[in-house]
Amino acid sequence: MASLADLALLLPILAVGAATIHFGSGPIVFGLETATSVVFVAVGVNAGVTATTESRVQGTVVDTLLRHLLPVLLFAAFVPMLTVATFAGLPLEVVLHVQVVFVIMAATALMTATIKLRQNLAGR
Repeated sequence: MASLADLALLLPILAVGAATIHFGSGPIVFGLETATSVVFVAVGVNAGVTATTESRVQGTVVDTLLRHLLPVLLFAAFVPMLTVATFAGLPLEVVLHVQVVFVIMAATALMTATIKLRQNLAGR
């Protein structure tokens, strides 16, 4: 059974897909992408903070993994959020290059999480 948080994340994603099919790429789709990213971050951070504050998770491998995956979530969510910067007058080329930087940051944070997980598992 899907939780309310799952449905809150699923609806904006479906809206972006439908708007892209109907309108193509444009301001409406950019706005929906940004809104979806904000919802994605809100649900992800809420789930991560809730999971890490539980007493049975603290100090475990799951705690370490969640703490290292939250930056991955944030950096990855900034990629579609940056499309709204085109409304502020930034050229699309600049926005695309900044998005590449955030993709690299997300990949780097993911590599760090993988290294920490391997170290944690090797120590047990």
